[in-house]
Amino acid sequence: MNINFTGIKNIGYCNASFNDEAFRILQSSGEDEFDYESQTQEEEEDDAYYPLYQKQEGHTLNIQLTDDFNGKHLSEFKKALKNSHLPYADYINPINSNFLNIYLTDDIIEDDDGEFKDNVLYVNDLEVELKDKTLPIFSYIAKLVSEIARKPKEEFVVNKDYFDSDYAKEGIVFGDNMEDIYKEDYLEVMEDIHDPQNVKNGANKMKNVIMEFMSKYFEN
Repeated sequence: MNINFTGIKNIGYCNASFNDEAFRILQSSGEDEFDYESQTQEEEEDDAYYPLYQKQEGHTLNIQLTDDFNGKHLSEFKKALKNSHLPYADYINPINSNFLNIYLTDDIIEDDDGEFKDNVLYVNDLEVELKDKTLPIFSYIAKLVSEIARKPKEEFVVNKDYFDSDYAKEGIVFGDNMEDIYKEDYLEVMEDIHDPQNVKNGANKMKNVIMEFMSKYFEN
């Protein structure tokens, strides 16, 4: 009998990109749709007007961590939290304790002084501020996403019944049930999210964002 030691498994990636001003107007108006092209034209006609967020993009990576012959990913995560003075009990995944959900923003904000990048990291739905004492968890995540980006496609493992589980349906985007949202398209969407090439591409983007995030911190 062959035993497959996977190290990490059930890895999914998705991202969202939207204009914050468009989103704010949509929410306040209660409209079902928003004509972004019309809004853009109005902005061009009014030189004094521009959205605060020039770009908003969020990257989500959801991973089941394990301890096996291919690495002690779960233990290393707990150690990184401890070394960052972050209680594991606070940062435990509320859907499944063996999962790590990483949400990383990559925004461009414009104010009177010009444009600047703004990044925020969330670990299992809790924000982690980048400072000296939290560097271990940032380094752990940078290492993890780099490992996933390099991982051969044939080594990606998704458990047979994973998509039927609550931690698949509710663990990708906290507060949303993917099956309720996508209904008959749920399985197709989940297959796309967990497609090895999609995950590798997404992890590579996140690697670049978090490395730039940390580099800016060290420069200041």
